[in-house]
Amino acid sequence: MKPMNILKPVAMPLLSYAILIAPLPLTTAQTAQTVTVSTAAELNTVTGAPLRVVVLPFENLTRQQQDDWLGNSFAESLTMGLIPVKQLQMIERSQIDKLLKEQQFSQSVFADPQTAPTLGRMLGANVVVVGAYQKVGEQLQANVRFVDVETGRIDAERVGQVEGAFSQLFQLQKDLAQKMVQQLDVNASPKDVAAVKKALSTTESTEAYRFYTQALTYLRYEGKSNTEKALQLFEASLQYDPNYAEAYAGLARAHLRLAELERNHVNAIAQGMPPKNHLALAEANVFKAMALNKRLPDVYLAAGGIQRLRGNTDEALNMSRAALQLNPHSEDAINFYLNLRLMQTQFQVSVDTLLEEFKALGVNPEDPWLKYNLSAASLLESVDPASEQGKKRRAWSKRLLLEAQKNLPDYPGIPLVLAGVALESGDRKAALDYVNRVIQLSDNYPYNLVSAAHLLLSLDQKERALQLLESAALRYPDNRQLTQTKAMILYSSDRKSEAKAIFEKLQQMAPDDPFVAYNQGLSAMLYEKDYASAVTYFQRAKQLYDPQKMNFSENFINNMLSMAYLNLKDYAAAIPLLETQVKDPLFRRMGYEMLALSYSKLNKDTLALQTYQDYLALYPDQASQAAKQQQLKAYHLRYALSQRPEDPALLNDLAQVLQSQYDYEEATALYTKALTLAPHEPVIHFNLGSLLLDVDKPQQAQIHLEKAVTLRPDYAKAWFNLALVYRATQKNEAARTALMQLKAVDPHYPGLDQELKKGP
Repeated sequence: MKPMNILKPVAMPLLSYAILIAPLPLTTAQTAQTVTVSTAAELNTVTGAPLRVVVLPFENLTRQQQDDWLGNSFAESLTMGLIPVKQLQMIERSQIDKLLKEQQFSQSVFADPQTAPTLGRMLGANVVVVGAYQKVGEQLQANVRFVDVETGRIDAERVGQVEGAFSQLFQLQKDLAQKMVQQLDVNASPKDVAAVKKALSTTESTEAYRFYTQALTYLRYEGKSNTEKALQLFEASLQYDPNYAEAYAGLARAHLRLAELERNHVNAIAQGMPPKNHLALAEANVFKAMALNKRLPDVYLAAGGIQRLRGNTDEALNMSRAALQLNPHSEDAINFYLNLRLMQTQFQVSVDTLLEEFKALGVNPEDPWLKYNLSAASLLESVDPASEQGKKRRAWSKRLLLEAQKNLPDYPGIPLVLAGVALESGDRKAALDYVNRVIQLSDNYPYNLVSAAHLLLSLDQKERALQLLESAALRYPDNRQLTQTKAMILYSSDRKSEAKAIFEKLQQMAPDDPFVAYNQGLSAMLYEKDYASAVTYFQRAKQLYDPQKMNFSENFINNMLSMAYLNLKDYAAAIPLLETQVKDPLFRRMGYEMLALSYSKLNKDTLALQTYQDYLALYPDQASQAAKQQQLKAYHLRYALSQRPEDPALLNDLAQVLQSQYDYEEATALYTKALTLAPHEPVIHFNLGSLLLDVDKPQQAQIHLEKAVTLRPDYAKAWFNLALVYRATQKNEAARTALMQLKAVDPHYPGLDQELKKGP
């Protein structure tokens, strides 16, 4: 076997992980089954499952820009107000925004009723509520209609409408919420109805409410400028109502996000002025919100975020549990709890345990989206997929995906992940079947087609992948992901000149796009082995990277850049990147191994040993593997040699470990040094001679093996290997003499009789 290439086992799996963790677009679903709104509610009553409802932003019929905020206001208030109704599962605005971002939709889709069924199916809703309003002077009128997701039809008989003075906005919203409950045929208890009214009575100031809803809109978008705008609007809201608990909670979340930006990016300090202590300000606003209302889920999420930023994972978990108990349907709370548990346990917690924990907190364990998120999370752990734990993770993930698929048969994200699981398991036929399903469901979603093309490339179907991308590019000529993926596949097909031409054109079109530089780096590293150019491209990607605008972890760039440095043997440059990666669960396992290697190559033996011990402590399934134990032994020996560099026994032992790892060059150097210190040690002569025999250098091997048997005439292993050396150099009589010497020493030596039968 040849020595392991650093790049091959590290870089290639990352591409499949990138497919799995990237935002997966949703899709439309067409089904022959027809279920009216009333039937959906009846099924809800029979099965006990909550009716999944999404309220889209209302349309402003008068088109008066100063009244646009009411569109989000109605959707926000009705969604949050109806959360207490147990028979309903309200899909929150955060999920809608996530969908818009994944599919690159614009806000204009809300104004088109024809898109309501599509959006509903994408979100896993049974019913979509579409609304409109018009404000004329001080009079306000609003109405809602209900779209059945399965049939795509608006139920003409089910309409809710309210009208009154704008000053009575909050009462109008309460009335509209009550009409929605009635029209959806939900048997809400008097307690639920009272809870709805209370949820909609958060402030008496219309102006405070206006600023609050506008702030929420900005807070949902990424970026420092959007967060700062949200902060200003929350503060404006509190000017009108100093007792507005929700506004304090929003202010806490805005300060927390700015604190996270400051923590992760030192260059947030502007013009030499010290930054605000956003973490302390977030905490102060949490206390103010809790003093006014202790039952706001957002308050506990903000409090949990503060604790997480301070490294208090257990306390952050307590806060997330409180948020879930107040709103077990909250996507934000579910994901926050999930991420915390995975971080707390280093991805060691089982999916079954997580499901039980969610169930105990009131979360519906049969929710297909919960199962989908859990399955994806189980695949993101940084554990060797070939290990027992890795195999169990794949089995859990596949089971959950198949269960989720029963409720979401037309969601392409599920077959997309299943294709990755099948490919990793070696089931190429199943992987191809899943890819075909993804393509079938994703005609209108270019991102899914990009992922499908990557999978086809892994299945050695390059031409089909290119055809798929070219066909999609005709419909989406401005989609750079399609173009970049095509360039990478051309690279892998030895059509490098075409690929380079595409990348050059992309650079001219989008000089500030870090993905272009990143994919150029991948192509240079994977397909040209041009690690120096790869470093240049990855460094450019890092320079262009903007965490405030991108949903893309910088550690993807760090990981590839560190691999390029390692292949250039520039370990000093790789170390700071790897030290960052070991803090990221996705890259932690790989990061620890490469970091220990880099320390060792720079003779930082104490750090290398400690890093590798930390790695095995974090991943006990790895510690039991023979190869990992051998590597640990190597680091122990290197550390010991740093204390006793002239110890021939240590040099010999380390050389043996390196020889077993096919690092023949360093092993030879260590054996040679050991012999200068102990020239009459037959074991070292034997080991070096055997290594030289393995690397097909019999003349050099002969010198050391002859020396070994001279120093120790009863050395059976040395006589046997010496006979092999003589045969390799056509010295058949000498070989037979060596074998007879071996027979005299050990007549039952394994393989002796077979060698004697070969004759001269």
